[in-house]
Amino acid sequence: MSGHTPSPDQVAASADAALRDKPTPIGLLAFRHWNKKLPLQVLYCPSGYYIGTVDIDGTPQSRESIQHWPDRDTAVKALESGMWTQKMVP
Repeated sequence: MSGHTPSPDQVAASADAALRDKPTPIGLLAFRHWNKKLPLQVLYCPSGYYIGTVDIDGTPQSRESIQHWPDRDTAVKALESGMWTQKMVP
């Protein structure tokens, strides 16, 4: 074994490639009920932040998470980690 340490550029390129290869999750309800493949996003309503989808014109289409979070950062972490509960009905 050579003990070669990758350069920071090599590490960054590897991380970028992994992100490109990872499929973008879509909204299950948006797809099931409206046949729209829309990416999951963190959205806001008066009850707090939630995981949902919006159409190409910016119109909210589905609320996918059961939970609401008090701040955007917590909701983003839930989306990124998969630590949220999918609603089964709109």
